[in-house]
Amino acid sequence: MKKLIYALLFLLITASCTYISEFKKPDVAFKTIEINSFSTFILDLSVNMDITNTNNKPITTKGLRYALSIDDVSVGSGEINDRINIEPLETKEVKIPVRIQLLKVKELITKLLKASSPPYNIKGVVIIETAFGDIEIPYNKSGIITKKTFEKIKKNKN
Repeated sequence: MKKLIYALLFLLITASCTYISEFKKPDVAFKTIEINSFSTFILDLSVNMDITNTNNKPITTKGLRYALSIDDVSVGSGEINDRINIEPLETKEVKIPVRIQLLKVKELITKLLKASSPPYNIKGVVIIETAFGDIEIPYNKSGIITKKTFEKIKKNKN
């Protein structure tokens, strides 16, 4: 009986090592940060990113965590718990909605009015579900919100 248990344990460990060694972390790439609406009190953003499954097997994201700053001012953080199934070598777009209450970040308002292209940074982790537990894939992206983005808002308001 002990030999059978040891044999099963050996097979399980071998299979686990094979699976883990074959698993490749998915690619996380940022596309854009968009301002959806802007009012006196609220700024609604969408942070758009692509997750590409680089594996030969499907993967499932359990969610992601994020922290966003604009012009070095922390404006929001949170967690999205949406499950997304991504087939082998497939790319899926993920939109992270961020609502900023401007009264809570007063110094940001002044900076946004002065800067025509304020810098942003978003960082966090994408949580991937595996048979042997969750894997957290970190991401970190910096860029600028361009003047073109602000012009787009003006057109949408008219």
